[in-house]
Amino acid sequence: MMAVMADWPQPLPAVLTHPASDSTVKGDTHDRGQRGKAMSVIRQITRQMSNPSRDRRHSDRVMIRIPIRVQAIGCNGTPLNEDGEALVVSRAGALLQTRSALPAGTTIVVTNALSRSAERFRVVWSAPETSGRYDVGVEQMADHENFWGVRFPPSPVRV
Repeated sequence: MMAVMADWPQPLPAVLTHPASDSTVKGDTHDRGQRGKAMSVIRQITRQMSNPSRDRRHSDRVMIRIPIRVQAIGCNGTPLNEDGEALVVSRAGALLQTRSALPAGTTIVVTNALSRSAERFRVVWSAPETSGRYDVGVEQMADHENFWGVRFPPSPVRV
């Protein structure tokens, strides 16, 4: 459920993100309207969950902690070579945590410290710094299914 919510393309209405305020009187027209909006959003989420063809992800994700080494050319043109961690992995990409900011579009080389294998990735997104670390979403540039050492279920056949 959390993966679907994280991918939800529209912001949730205030009725779902904030409980009814003191100005909302239970049973009044405003309250019924808000509940109607909430039920509409819940029905949309349920439809998306029951329709796997709408899932934009290419494969399942696995929460895991794998030590990595990241190499790239930094924002200022200097070589970047630092340790980090893969927190979530899939066949096609990963969520990495690094000490340096990596802008979207940057090509990086990630070395799996457990297997010592290296692959090229492209940075898809990067979150602002939190506690001295950056969360970085990456996608593999070549198809190397076993890079993380995780056996993923077979890919669904797409029609």
